[in-house]
Amino acid sequence: MEKSIKKAVVLLCTAFVCFWLVAGVIVLLGETDIMTVGLYAADESMAYILESACILATAACIPLSLKLFSVAMKRIVDKLTFPKALQSYILFSLLRLAFIFIPVYLGFAIYYLVLTKTGLLCAMIGLVASLFCVPDTARLRKELYISTDDE
Repeated sequence: MEKSIKKAVVLLCTAFVCFWLVAGVIVLLGETDIMTVGLYAADESMAYILESACILATAACIPLSLKLFSVAMKRIVDKLTFPKALQSYILFSLLRLAFIFIPVYLGFAIYYLVLTKTGLLCAMIGLVASLFCVPDTARLRKELYISTDDE
């Protein structure tokens, strides 16, 4: 059991680090002009559409990802045995990160395509929301109601 918990935490930590690394690579590509920058800066109607899509994606994905995880934990994972519960926990944790990554990616992409701060704000909201998903052994034990040998 301890081995599988440690393996799950390592997997989730790797996914979390990759999440931040990919966000950093997107910023690096935009800042070094490898990615197209300012493509829609002069087109106000396209800028409005892209910014609106980014705001809507952020407003939908962030609360959905955080609430989906809590609902899944209460309704699905709590009713499973340990091995299945751990697999489901990993799946829902990765889905939560994926949902949060949508506004991060869109925000940075729109920031560099339109050159307005709206996309950057949405990306930063996503990055801050990802801090609610930091994997930890103690957190996994708490959310799966697993007591340690000390308790």
